[in-house]
Amino acid sequence: SREHVLQDFLGGRLTLPDGAVCRGCNNLLNRDIDQKLKRIFQATITWFGASSSKRPSETPAEVIVRTNLGPVPATLGRDRALRLPPRQLIDRIEDEDQAMEAWLVSDDQIEGLMDSLARRAERVEQIDARKPDILGVEVPLKAKGNTLIRAAARAAINYLAFRLPSEVRHPVLGPAKSYVLTGADWSTKAEAPKELLSGNVDVSWLRPRHRIAVWTQGGRLCGYLSLFHGLWCALEIAPSWDGSPMAFAHEFEIEDGNSRSIDHEFTLDPT
Repeated sequence: SREHVLQDFLGGRLTLPDGAVCRGCNNLLNRDIDQKLKRIFQATITWFGASSSKRPSETPAEVIVRTNLGPVPATLGRDRALRLPPRQLIDRIEDEDQAMEAWLVSDDQIEGLMDSLARRAERVEQIDARKPDILGVEVPLKAKGNTLIRAAARAAINYLAFRLPSEVRHPVLGPAKSYVLTGADWSTKAEAPKELLSGNVDVSWLRPRHRIAVWTQGGRLCGYLSLFHGLWCALEIAPSWDGSPMAFAHEFEIEDGNSRSIDHEFTLDPT
């Protein structure tokens, strides 16, 4: 079965040789890691136009649009067009026998909204219909720590197999491989930004670029996965490494649904 170094739906086109991962294992990884990761990053994938080389996704994504009237839920299509709800009640203030309703509406909905509200709500003395000014777009992110670490460890091990196939057979990688495949207990040190684990992220902070890095430092083997330039996870793959020293990385740049891959070697800061 063909194993991608980085998931195809993220724009990763590098693959390991046929048979590097058996079909059963690949199906297991797809169920336990890929599908969960895709749900987490669906809005970001859609925003930057990343897609699978086989089956481009047509699934619209849910995003949050920041407006001068407050946050508004919206839908993002594959054409990257934002579709705000045609009308949405954003505030209602009641004072004895008077009330005011503030609505967020699109241009072509204002007249119809005013008529329907006048017929429906006699107690609404004032109606304020506003067209919002869009200030920014946020994508929802609520990554599970376990899914994120498994994805980062898998990408690092895959890239090691791509660059140095002989080293990926080192026995000290056994616990990390078992964790990636089955989620078995594994003690490791990992870091990730808090925004990735909960909350929304402004798309202006992100870029259509991914990066995988693997390096040795202080007798340890370390890995790093960065998605969309700002959503990263760094972890220790093996606490004691006596294999070859290394320091290399790979970048995936996405443009119009296509991915350009670049290999890098880098020098570690001695500090």
